[in-house]
Amino acid sequence: MSRSASDHSVPDITNDPDQDRRNEDATTSLPSSPTTTAVASTASTTSSATTASKASTASTAAEVVASSGEEAPMEFEQMNNRDLRTGLLSEQDSFSHQFDVAADDADEERAAHHPPSQQHGHASPASDGAVRSRGTRTGDYSAAELDHDRVAAADHGAGLMGRLRALQQDGMLSPGRRARRREGTRAAYPAVALNRPAENGARDFPDNAVHTTKYTLLSFVPKLLYEQFRKVTSFYFLLTVVVTAIPAVSPIDPWASLIGLLFILVVAGVREAVEDVHRYRADRRVNMRHYQRLEAGGRGDRSQVPSRDVAVGDLLYVRCDEQIPADLVLLASSNPGGVAFLETSQLDGERHLKNRQAPACTAGLPLEALCRLQGELRAETPHHQLYEFAASLHLREHDHLHEYHGSGGGGSEPVLLDHSHLLLRSSYLRNTAWAVGLVVYSGPETKLALNLQPPPSKLSTVDHLMNRYVLVILAVDLAICFACAVAGGVFDSESAEHPYIPGADGGSAVEGIRLFFSYFVLLSYLIPLSMVISVEITKVVQALFMQWDDRMRDQHGRGMVVKTSNLNDELGLIQYVLSDKTGTLTRNQMEFHTASIRGTVFKGPIRNAIGQAYQNDPQSAQGHAIRDFLLCMSMCHSVLADADPVRDDLVSYRASSPDEAALCKAAAANGAQFLSSGSNSITVRFQGVSETHQLLNVFDFTSERRRMSVVTRSPQGRLVLYCKGSDDEVLSRCGGDAAAAEVARHTTNEFASMGLRTLVLAKRELSEAQYAEWGRRYEEVSQTLEDRKQAQENLQAELEIGLTVCGCTGIEDQLAARVPEAIYHLRDAGIRVWVITGDKVETAISIGYSAQLIDAHMLLAVVDAADATGVIRQLGDHIGRYTLSDDEVAMVIDGRALKLALRHCPTEFLQLACVCKSVLCCRVTPLQKAKVVSLL
Repeated sequence: MSRSASDHSVPDITNDPDQDRRNEDATTSLPSSPTTTAVASTASTTSSATTASKASTASTAAEVVASSGEEAPMEFEQMNNRDLRTGLLSEQDSFSHQFDVAADDADEERAAHHPPSQQHGHASPASDGAVRSRGTRTGDYSAAELDHDRVAAADHGAGLMGRLRALQQDGMLSPGRRARRREGTRAAYPAVALNRPAENGARDFPDNAVHTTKYTLLSFVPKLLYEQFRKVTSFYFLLTVVVTAIPAVSPIDPWASLIGLLFILVVAGVREAVEDVHRYRADRRVNMRHYQRLEAGGRGDRSQVPSRDVAVGDLLYVRCDEQIPADLVLLASSNPGGVAFLETSQLDGERHLKNRQAPACTAGLPLEALCRLQGELRAETPHHQLYEFAASLHLREHDHLHEYHGSGGGGSEPVLLDHSHLLLRSSYLRNTAWAVGLVVYSGPETKLALNLQPPPSKLSTVDHLMNRYVLVILAVDLAICFACAVAGGVFDSESAEHPYIPGADGGSAVEGIRLFFSYFVLLSYLIPLSMVISVEITKVVQALFMQWDDRMRDQHGRGMVVKTSNLNDELGLIQYVLSDKTGTLTRNQMEFHTASIRGTVFKGPIRNAIGQAYQNDPQSAQGHAIRDFLLCMSMCHSVLADADPVRDDLVSYRASSPDEAALCKAAAANGAQFLSSGSNSITVRFQGVSETHQLLNVFDFTSERRRMSVVTRSPQGRLVLYCKGSDDEVLSRCGGDAAAAEVARHTTNEFASMGLRTLVLAKRELSEAQYAEWGRRYEEVSQTLEDRKQAQENLQAELEIGLTVCGCTGIEDQLAARVPEAIYHLRDAGIRVWVITGDKVETAISIGYSAQLIDAHMLLAVVDAADATGVIRQLGDHIGRYTLSDDEVAMVIDGRALKLALRHCPTEFLQLACVCKSVLCCRVTPLQKAKVVSLL
């Protein structure tokens, strides 16, 4: 049966917080819902036990965090994380309010505020729809000269729709509409001075210390008593102690009841104190972690500073794999063009790396120049939206900046910043040797802190049930006491006629009242005090055994840490487990497995088979197709290349997605080696000959576009657009050779049925006149403020038509260890498992069979209609067929049908889904994932 979310809470469980923070972690949470549900995140599944523990459940009253991060237990213990980690839930604002089943297309557009869900091998999580040169993001737009020095701050990545934020005359930026929310109490945020710590110290900026403890020395006793006497049992025993302390009505000694009640309170107090001490120690570890700060006005000197002493305006030097201690604006990095890679799994569960870009005016500056920068940063007031940020950087002109390439000084025009320039607190710097960032928000004003909630008072399901049962027993007890009191009063009044029976002092009414309380004391054992004491001791001992359980340890030897032991029983109430596929059921270790070019299939593992086929006949039609295929793989991506200092033929790749790295490695193995990229060029070694192609435009991958494109000019002067993406998106844009598109569609279906992640690669040759006309219009819309992002995407789509298929790829991502056994045990326990993924239907079904989500005895209810009428009809047919059937059913629904179902018939969709033992949602966007969880 469904249980109310208000009646469900679960213990906070995490891996040992003292272990290496760089190991893999998982975050699971659940928004308020009518059923107890578990959401599995991107965690490496090492055993059935660890899988089950990571697929824990949370409600509005409690959260579960399974993490190996040192700081995670404290910073995230109370985070009611509406962002479903792996993209299951994205930006909170899209669904934190009541779910609207009649949502229109505007809801889908709001998904642009979310980080791209890296569902395919072409994933490139750079700014949505932005055109950039390799290594440099075009973010320096002209400022609008308005009254009172107003600056237009447009967030092209998050789509702020050109909202203007007025600057106060004293240099403070007034808040936009989104900033005027519950989080912020500021009317305006003070300007942040660069390399002037004295000025920043005089402004109203909070310190950076983390405080997640539940109690203080003064509040411990009042809060503890409040929490304990929320339980009816505690209040009942307190009332019993009070009554037994009255000699006139109590027939027993009050000490027995008093000692029992005190024992309960002491055990609860010790447990709460120990758990809060653990929070304090974890806070202290986070606050005392040291970082390197650049000395203002120095020559690149660095000093060690604890995290708690990091202040707004500091320049922090963050090294690879370090956690970001505050919200920083990226100024420079070790990568070309000032690109940095960020892992935000602690915030949204997404393990795919995200690109962050330093402003062009500071990206190429050395540390010495950064220490001498002068100017100020004007940012919007702090708010909780993780992927929305608007600010402007005002740099003063200095002579020493002119000697560095790309440093214009910035004295005349401000540089507009968005979320693509922001490094969020508790994210990790990856694949980047170092990065320098300016602290813009600290402590309680960071986006992480604004998403945290105070540790709630949590009551388990057992506590709620006991409250109800005790109230019923108490009502019966009072009824019996009242009946006995009335009977005693009547007897006393009648005994007055018999002088040999002594009467009560004060009359029958007084005697009745005295008897009422006497019987109340005598009948107090209807609710045994020993039961409550046993429950309290059992929970403490059970928590210890959970932490000692060797089968709950991961491959690093880390065990479970129970952070709220009075919620242990919630683990037995999980009814649903919702999981992503990539990185949760699979290893997230991609291997290029299979390719198809002009109908010729190259089965893997592929090493040099494609390159050998090209060398056999490079001038044939097949040879030209292979060249286009390999060039598309080696140039259409967002990968960074690191050349070996000794051997120039050895190149290592750093990518935001393992899919892209796998494609680049496969291209290199077959003779098309990606060597390097610059601000407007990309160099490839094709069959031993280096070629430098001019890089004109990059249309980044987003979860809405589901494709990525680059426009290049070859050394021979040919203008070519290379595109890769999902088969639906790319093949629908192909023209001319319909037979080739149909072959590609059939091939991708075959690859998907093998459980492979599929991509279609295509190209389009452009004329100079076509590109010049398109470029002129694109430049015009790029300078506008209103609806710039949508206009850019429309023009990008206009160029991505008439494509010619180059080939298809299949990438293998193997199942994680013992996933089938874990899912088998979950299903055997009556838990329904839902997998919500962005892969093709055929891929999801193949993985479903491999992972034992689906078995040979199950019936498949497929929902794949292209219109609302068809979806409603299919759902109705399946409901009528399977609702009263004893057969086990698994539902498979694709993204288009899911969108229609959520909009037009969510009740029918949920009715069918609840009948099924397993549910596979395929080709799903991040926003749709959020809506599915909210609906459930």
